[in-house]
Amino acid sequence: MRLKWRKWIVAIAEDVGDQMASFDVYKELRSIVATNPRIQQPSYLHGWVFLNFARASTVRLRRFDDQDSRSQSLWRMLYEMLEYPGMITRRTHQARYTKNRDLAALTFDNAVGRGRDCLGPGRIRQDLRRIEDSCARVRRFVNKRVAHAGAKGALRKPPTFGDLEHALEEIDSIVCYYQLLLTGSAPQTQNPTFQFDWADVLREPWLPRPTGQAEAEGT
Repeated sequence: MRLKWRKWIVAIAEDVGDQMASFDVYKELRSIVATNPRIQQPSYLHGWVFLNFARASTVRLRRFDDQDSRSQSLWRMLYEMLEYPGMITRRTHQARYTKNRDLAALTFDNAVGRGRDCLGPGRIRQDLRRIEDSCARVRRFVNKRVAHAGAKGALRKPPTFGDLEHALEEIDSIVCYYQLLLTGSAPQTQNPTFQFDWADVLREPWLPRPTGQAEAEGT
């Protein structure tokens, strides 16, 4: 089971990082539009981009909370840890640190508790609740508005972008914790740093003005 969970947590961490990078692009793009009145009208393109981002983000966030037994989700991984208790141990964690067992002992003490030999079910249940609570509004939105067409009024309060960001931050924190225990890797966040200026493409005109309009503006 531990080998399967290690593979899962690596894939889930990559997904979290990609989603956090997408969210950063979304926030910067909104800021660019908000601070430049010249590109705010017509607004159809901006609305289309932001709406599709919202739909895609909610569906992707919903995957972490997927409770289907066939799913490779964060929720399923933690639930399996409850079904197979005592699998996350000090000994198996230290085995990930072939060159520094003292560091392994320190990280396990900090993450699980000084003197404890394995991760207890209490912490796992707590993290399951964090996933469920932070994704609850997202889950209802996807079920009622995105994946299915619910009855009018079935969703009284859709999630805000703040809700989406909070859910993603909760997932990020949980993933980092279990990535440490399962693999020995200890990032503080999965959010990557862009190695290039993604917005540079926006500094060039995308389309030339129609001939008649360009001549009129030049007079």
